[in-house]
Amino acid sequence: FSPQPETLKYLNYVTDKFDLRRYMQFNCTVEAMTFNEATDTWTLELQDGRTLRCHYVITAIGVLSIPTMPQIEGMDRFEGLSFHPANWPHDPPDLSGKRVAIIGTGATAIQIIPEVAKEAAELIVFQRRPNWAAPLNNRPISEEEMAEIRERYDDIFARCARSPGGFEHEPDRRGFYNVPRQERLELWDRLYDGPGFGIWLQNFTEIFMDEDANAEFSDYIADRIRQRVDDPELAEKLIPKDHGFGIQRVPLESGYFEAYNRDNVVLVDAAETPIERITPAGVRTSDGIEREVDIIVYATGFDAFTGPFDRIDIQGTSGQKLRTKWVDGPVTYLGLTVHGFPNLL
Repeated sequence: FSPQPETLKYLNYVTDKFDLRRYMQFNCTVEAMTFNEATDTWTLELQDGRTLRCHYVITAIGVLSIPTMPQIEGMDRFEGLSFHPANWPHDPPDLSGKRVAIIGTGATAIQIIPEVAKEAAELIVFQRRPNWAAPLNNRPISEEEMAEIRERYDDIFARCARSPGGFEHEPDRRGFYNVPRQERLELWDRLYDGPGFGIWLQNFTEIFMDEDANAEFSDYIADRIRQRVDDPELAEKLIPKDHGFGIQRVPLESGYFEAYNRDNVVLVDAAETPIERITPAGVRTSDGIEREVDIIVYATGFDAFTGPFDRIDIQGTSGQKLRTKWVDGPVTYLGLTVHGFPNLL
C-alpha cells in the first residue's frame, strides 16, 4: 500500500500524461440535480450560482467523503487547533512539543495514533469502544519482487476475479473443523504476519458464519494483542467484547497497539468516564478531570454510503427525491442505477 504522497504523485502523473485537467472543474460544489423528463437531461445547480446541463451523471462522490463531527458541548469554544482527519491541514501542523487529543478509535484513528505518538509530547486517546485491527505489515517492494509480480499479472487478476472481496486473497475452503487446531494456528500465524487483508479474507469462511469458529479465531487475535501491549489491564481495554473479529470492517494498522506502550500515550475509556464537554483549554470528562491539550482531532467517522448523496438535492422523475427514496436505506439495481432516476449512475 502506497502512502498518500506517493498516491497523489501518481494521480498527478496520470492527469498530466493524458491531459485530463482540461476536462476538470475544481472547487465546484454541486448543490442540486434535477431530471427534466421533457428533454431527458439533468440540470446541475452549483454553489457559485452556475447551472450545467447534461444527459448523463456519474456520481463518483465516494462513500466515505462526508465527515461526521461529534455533538459535544463547547466544541466551538476550544482555543487550540481542532479538526476532523478529513480536513487535516494541507500544511501539516507541527506536533513536536504539543499535547494532542484524539477522540475516537475507529479505522482512521487507528492509522493516525501511531504516527502522532511519534511526534507529540503527549497524546491522549479517548476511546468509546475498541475495534479489532490487524497488522498491515507494509514495506517497500524490491525491484526483484516487482519483476516477479509483473510476471504473474494474469494469475493475480484471475485470483482477484475469483475472490469475493476482489483482492488476491481467496478464502480457505477446506472447512474450519476439517483442519486440526494446530494447523489452524499455523495458518493464522502466517496470515497475521503477512501483508494486507489476508488475515481477514484468506481465512476460513466459517469465521463469518459459525459463532464457535469466530469465537476461537477472535480469542487468537485477542491473544496476539495481549502479546503486543505491555500493560495487561490496558490490553483488555483495547480488545472488543461486543463483536467478533471480521464481523465489522477490520482496519489495518502499523504499530497501533505498540503505541500504547509509549510513555507519552494515555488511553481514556470514554465508556467509563464519558466526555462531558470541550473546554477552552481541552477536554473534560464526567469524573471532573479536565485534560488540557493544544490540538484536538475528531476521528469520529463519516456519514457513510448515503451521506454524500444526501448533501445534494437529487430530484428524479415525478418530483421524487433520492434522499426520500433511500430513507430506509439505499436500493439500487446492481449498485449502479436507481428506478426513477434515469441516466444517473
